Amino acid sequence: MGTLVNVVRYKDNNLGDQLSTPALYIRWLANADKIDPHDDRYPEMAATLRPRAIIVGGGGQIRN
Repeated sequence: MGTLVNVVRYKDNNLGDQLSTPALYIRWLANADKIDPHDDRYPEMAATLRPRAIIVGGGGQIRN
């Protein structure tokens, strides 16, 4: 993972979730790595994160 990580629901067909991440609208966030909080591998991916910044935004944030 890079220095920026975007935690956003993007692996589903819900257009609202996919388009609600700030990384789509703030140019310098466009290259941030993405992880989906509903991905089965999320706990292990999150445990290995060491970025300078984490962007928590977009859909799918209520469940996790």
